[in-house]
Amino acid sequence: MPPFLIPFLGPVVDKLIGLIPDPVAKAKAKVDAEAALMAAQDDMIKALLSSDQAQDAINAAAAASKDAFSERARPAALWMCVAALGWQGLLLPIIQTIITYTGHIVPVLPTFSSDLTHDLLYGLLGLGGMHAYQSVQSPKIKSR
Repeated sequence: MPPFLIPFLGPVVDKLIGLIPDPVAKAKAKVDAEAALMAAQDDMIKALLSSDQAQDAINAAAAASKDAFSERARPAALWMCVAALGWQGLLLPIIQTIITYTGHIVPVLPTFSSDLTHDLLYGLLGLGGMHAYQSVQSPKIKSR
C-alpha cells in the first residue's frame, strides 16, 4: 500500500465502521481496523528503512570503487548543468547586451532548455522534495 493512502484510509474506515449496528461489533471492528492501519504504516516504515539501507550500501560501494567512469559520471553531469545554467543566466544576457550596445544586430545565440537542466540539477543535488515528504509522512525515520 502506498504510504500516502494511509491518512486517507482512516476516515473511510470510520465511515464503514459507523454502518455496523451492533456496538460491541463496532468497537471490535474499530480496534481491528486501527491495528491493521498501524501494521501497514509500520510495514511502510520498515520498507523505507530497508530501501535507505540498500541505497547506503550502494553508495558505499560506489565511493570505494576506483572506476574512473562511475566516479566521474555524476560530477560531469553536474558541471554540464552548471555550464548550461551559467550560459543561459549569465553569459548569454551579457553577450547580447554588449552586442546590442555596440550597434550590431543580435545573432541568434544558442540556448538550453532550462526545464531539463533544472530537473537534472535538482535530482543531482537532492532537491526533489522526496526526503521532506518522507520526513513528514513517517516521523519515526530520523534524518541523516
